[in-house]
Amino acid sequence: MKSIEEIIIRDYRKSCLEDYFTNITIDDVNRDYILENLNTHDVNLLIQQLEKIDGTYSVSVEGKGTIKLLHTEKLNKKEHFINLLDFYGYYITKVSYDLDTDKYIYIICPKYSKNCTDFVYNECKGICYHICLTKTVESILKNGLRCKKANYRDFPKRIYVIAVPIKDINKLKDIVKDVFEELCFGDPAKYNILKINKGSHNKIGPDFYADDIMESNNTFYTYTNIPKEEITDLGSLKKFIE
Repeated sequence: MKSIEEIIIRDYRKSCLEDYFTNITIDDVNRDYILENLNTHDVNLLIQQLEKIDGTYSVSVEGKGTIKLLHTEKLNKKEHFINLLDFYGYYITKVSYDLDTDKYIYIICPKYSKNCTDFVYNECKGICYHICLTKTVESILKNGLRCKKANYRDFPKRIYVIAVPIKDINKLKDIVKDVFEELCFGDPAKYNILKINKGSHNKIGPDFYADDIMESNNTFYTYTNIPKEEITDLGSLKKFIE
């Protein structure tokens, strides 16, 4: 049950949204607030509201729920824009400027990705795979995998993994190959693939979440470091996916 303070904040946010966005009705607010409380992020609903407010947005969806938005203004400085994203459970993860289009590019992601812990432990039996640079293998086998910020993403510190249901394990190589190609990391000969065995239980294991920016349904991340005892080096990625 929500506290009095939480209810007051909720009602205040609703009134603010109606004040800011004249095209949003109280029915929209009530319906969408339910979605937020369920951590259900309907990217299409958010895009519809963005288009109601300003038809000059150029919006596209990437991966499973990440939004790429182009606009001529610095929207990250506009309180009403941030409030709308916050209401739907999204936030701006990266801002850049495109000289060709003379527009700012905003990458917008869900605050709460779908929790897939049960899937990883039950369907995949706690087996995951991690792609890393070959030059880092020795350190990982010595110290384990540590959460850190990815050079190619502006997100909190995470460890990214691939997990495949046991019933589909024969598709593992193709799935790993597709994920690597989507990442655009270049030459697979410079990378190794690691196998992580968390066991088929999650009582003491880390939580895993869906990687919303990826098209693949087999990509996840965790905020928990992985000890060296659970990691096995499977060797060259190039040979693995051949």
